[in-house]
Amino acid sequence: MTNNILLYVTQSSIDKFNSKFGKMEEFHLYKVLFLVQQELFKYDIDFKLPYYWYFHGPLLNVQGFYYQTGVSFDKFSPNWKQHPPKYVINPQICVGDFPNKKIVDDVINLIIDTIENEAIEEYLKREVYKYAPQSFRRSFKKFESFLDLGDYGKAKEFFFKLIAEFPRDESLKIYDLFLEWETVVDLAFEMEKYSFIEDINKPFWRAYCHNFSVVDYKNLNDDQLQRLKQTAEVNYPTEE
Repeated sequence: MTNNILLYVTQSSIDKFNSKFGKMEEFHLYKVLFLVQQELFKYDIDFKLPYYWYFHGPLLNVQGFYYQTGVSFDKFSPNWKQHPPKYVINPQICVGDFPNKKIVDDVINLIIDTIENEAIEEYLKREVYKYAPQSFRRSFKKFESFLDLGDYGKAKEFFFKLIAEFPRDESLKIYDLFLEWETVVDLAFEMEKYSFIEDINKPFWRAYCHNFSVVDYKNLNDDQLQRLKQTAEVNYPTEE
């Protein structure tokens, strides 16, 4: 059965975003769909968004999208940097398929109306990470934000919080890397080499998030999950 609600939310989110900002990119759509879903959970509405977490937040699984809708995600985004998204559906087609269309429309409007014209990408990253599945991820993003603001005292507080929150039992594969990161960051704080902390954060964060890409997911079937696992093994990040 075609998941028309997922199609409707996708198309309507693109339309609303484009009417405000001019052109939506894939990164924006992934994050907007996730935020719309989180808000709709408050109304017990689940449009079965297929996604998994990676280092920039939730990423839509295109195989899962096709499996649920029968529509290739490329139809929405053949090459977004050069062409506008192609319309796949007329939103009116789906009106009769679910009784809570007004709630869905209101939530889409709410999510997109809240986005400011400046720093769209950073805003969306910050918002989706409020729902990150582990406290360590949420704290790490706050740690990074204090570094960006130059509030190094607060950043150091969150550094010690991160040490306490690190999920060792779930992260044995990268535990040695974590210890190296902890040692180097601690030394950088002592030497006040704050730009170095930002540099060392990047490879560590990529490895940490990659470790959980096949753990933190929703609405993927066994075949889609197996493909994700195979991709994760092939593309496991090396230390930089």
